[in-house]
Amino acid sequence: MRIEHAAKIRSRRRLGVVVLFVLGFPVLAAGACDTIDPDYVGNIAGARLAFIGDSITHQSATTLHERFDPDFLVRVSAVVGQRYNSMSGYADVIAATDPNIVVLNLGTNEASGIPNAMFPTLTTSEEAIAAMQAMVDRFPNACKVIVTVNEGVIEHEDYRPEIAVALNDAIVAEADVVVDWSAAVSGDQLLYVANGVHPTDPGKELLASLIADGVALCPA
Repeated sequence: MRIEHAAKIRSRRRLGVVVLFVLGFPVLAAGACDTIDPDYVGNIAGARLAFIGDSITHQSATTLHERFDPDFLVRVSAVVGQRYNSMSGYADVIAATDPNIVVLNLGTNEASGIPNAMFPTLTTSEEAIAAMQAMVDRFPNACKVIVTVNEGVIEHEDYRPEIAVALNDAIVAEADVVVDWSAAVSGDQLLYVANGVHPTDPGKELLASLIADGVALCPA
């Protein structure tokens, strides 16, 4: 596990840690298509911790609640097959609650090279980065923990790792804390289900653990 400090000065002090969140492809997702918590649940004395993601966060929602509910007020908004730009409405809803910490786990669908009914055109790296930055800007007061995109998906010939690489470079520059999911799962297919994108139960536990390490670096 690699946690990098990349302190950066803007208008306020920022923490730098790599956060890698792998969500999912629209064409690969199966089962119920979203986890949209209507409100925060968990420890009423804890900080407000919000998750925004795609199918990886959706499929990991139970594990995330089990891990974080005892210490935080937790709210998950995750929809299968989504990208940074298409989750902007959900981000606006979460931003209105003024979370203390927001965990962003998106980007895998941007790297998908397969157009579909939801996204008939492919996302460029510039578009993906701009959408990620726009979401970050929605949370000026929150500690932004961002999960990197898996650069090593090899099970899909249409996957575009160059998009993942470009987005991850931008994430390192924008995040307060970066969780390096891509590095953590590199070459370890035991953490994946058959499609090479979504984590198995051990992978979900690893993802939750990496996020917990990142969240611990946010200001109290």
